[in-house]
Amino acid sequence: MPVTGISIVSTPLVFASKAEMVEFGISDYDDVRLSTPDGETLSCFFIRPSNKRQAGRLTILMFHGNAGNIGHRVPIAKVLEEHIGCNVFMLEYRGYGLSTGTPNENGINVDAQAALDYIRNQEETRHDKIIVYGESIGGACAIRLVANNQEAGDIAGLILINTFTSMRKLIPRLIFPPFSAR
Repeated sequence: MPVTGISIVSTPLVFASKAEMVEFGISDYDDVRLSTPDGETLSCFFIRPSNKRQAGRLTILMFHGNAGNIGHRVPIAKVLEEHIGCNVFMLEYRGYGLSTGTPNENGINVDAQAALDYIRNQEETRHDKIIVYGESIGGACAIRLVANNQEAGDIAGLILINTFTSMRKLIPRLIFPPFSAR
């Protein structure tokens, strides 16, 4: 049964534009439109490391939290590409930012798999090790993605920031916050 209510707390407040990418010193990136198997179009950024001499064969697949969108996480991507010397692929879930569709648990997991498949199939990244980064709701998505995709041997790590183990555990608190009886 798909989780409903995610759309209640998601709002496309800020979109990262070319000017904002330049403002954060990111010049080597692609604005990717990724198609999912179920017909949605996802807005994504593929950011290359600014220091090509430091660059390794590593791509971080980044899943943002429920509040906001990839535009809010550009500064984090900048730190990652600059200090680690890696590519960063930032996925915007269905119904967030410029992506089509309506957020739901199954759909977000489809989005995550589509992003991983994209990285695995691109000439530039197909031989990279992949680190999956999940923040908040993106952490639950990252955990599931890594658990279901370990057999290929290309996932080198999992980073979780302020997360939980299940979207179902998050949603009841967002829709029905606990109130103290006085």
